[in-house]
Amino acid sequence: MERDVLKDEQAQLVVDGLLIGYKEYLDLRKEMQKKLKVSAGFAFAKGNFIDDGVAKNTTSFMDYKLEKAGESWEYLEFSFGESKPSLFIIKNDYRLQQTFSKDKKKKTSRYLSNYAKINKSTLDLVRRGQRKVPNVSIQLELSIDEPFISEEELSKYENFYIVVYKTDISKVIESVLLVLPDDETRVLHMIQDLSPYLQTTSITIEDEEYSAVVGEREEIVEVYDYDYTVPEEDKETSNE
Repeated sequence: MERDVLKDEQAQLVVDGLLIGYKEYLDLRKEMQKKLKVSAGFAFAKGNFIDDGVAKNTTSFMDYKLEKAGESWEYLEFSFGESKPSLFIIKNDYRLQQTFSKDKKKKTSRYLSNYAKINKSTLDLVRRGQRKVPNVSIQLELSIDEPFISEEELSKYENFYIVVYKTDISKVIESVLLVLPDDETRVLHMIQDLSPYLQTTSITIEDEEYSAVVGEREEIVEVYDYDYTVPEEDKETSNE
């Protein structure tokens, strides 16, 4: 399996789109905080803004379609590649942790579990070339009733990835990772680190734009840890 799934210019477009959507979301939160006596409900619109930003910024190499989970939750699903496309969705790490737990007693998202089955053939290669990284975890969104995904639908795709973004205590996006979910082990294999593109982006978010969300807690019920894996050749770098 190739090390990088997205080319440099493609990865930059994904990260830029994510930041564009996040910036628009922050602007909305700030505007609504001034306009309304209570505006915390707009926090649930963040995913829509981010999906929209990525969709509009990646039309040169990706398609997207609107999907629905439950009765009212809508999100975008992205596909790229020519002969047999791959899928990805975008998740905040704090939300994702709720529905892809290694704890078998916890309810797993049927949507994520089904789509993760796409990765079966690829995972053999990934497992052989990667190792677990100690003390590194991601926290996997919204537990909702999801539609059944047929085997015919799954067979259309090469792989299923999740773009996971993480914010720091100041609500600044500090990392963006492309991971490959493993339905059997509930491990998220890190395939490509997109975080460096946060440093090369032309999208600027000023400190004041975070004012409406700083100190706001994520909607988390419980927290679990997930092992990351990195390619074996990165072993010495990771130990430095």
